[in-house]
Amino acid sequence: MKLHFFRALSKHPERLMFLTILLLLIAGVLFVFDASVAEAFYQFGDKYYFAKQQMIWVGLGLSALVVCSFIPVRVWKMVSTPVFFLSVALLVLVLIPGVGTTVQGAQRWIVYGGFRFQPAELAKLAVIFYFPTWLIHHQRIGPFAFFTSLLFGLLLFQPDLGTALVLMAICVGLYVSAGGSWKYIVGFGGVGILGVLLIVLVSPYRMQRITAFLNPETDPLGASY
Repeated sequence: MKLHFFRALSKHPERLMFLTILLLLIAGVLFVFDASVAEAFYQFGDKYYFAKQQMIWVGLGLSALVVCSFIPVRVWKMVSTPVFFLSVALLVLVLIPGVGTTVQGAQRWIVYGGFRFQPAELAKLAVIFYFPTWLIHHQRIGPFAFFTSLLFGLLLFQPDLGTALVLMAICVGLYVSAGGSWKYIVGFGGVGILGVLLIVLVSPYRMQRITAFLNPETDPLGASY
């Protein structure tokens, strides 16, 4: 029975992907509930308040997934390039004083008409659209490294190291999936790891977060929040 189940998944990878998404969404709702139950009850008298809000977004996300699954692949290929360069332009715009909004020292948002938008989130989707289309025809490490480093650098200027690392992982994963050379992957990854370590070492607040993570009892209400 188990063997038949895994064979069926291997023949239909989209089912495995959908199952993985569902499991992650369920885990996310449970984590939100666990982390927010006290605050939700204190603020709203409903310990499920934030979990319910998360479930609404889960429902909207799944609805968008179903709708997008009916859009032909050629359409995604067609829009991938303009969406990618639009995301790069927005990552530049958010760094301009007066355009980007600074919150607690981070300039990551563009506010327009009461709507707050984070260009980094669009960049994640843009990379997933653009690089697979690009890698079908090109696997040269030079242009790939340039665009990946450009995105990484723009995110660091915000600063947003966490999103930069997520974006880097997506890019490397796409390059591996496209059959990219492991020689370049190992080299690029090694340089990236050294760069991140250097960034952390020269940033006192990042070092404080790591120290607080390793020894949470030393600062229970400080650097980690």
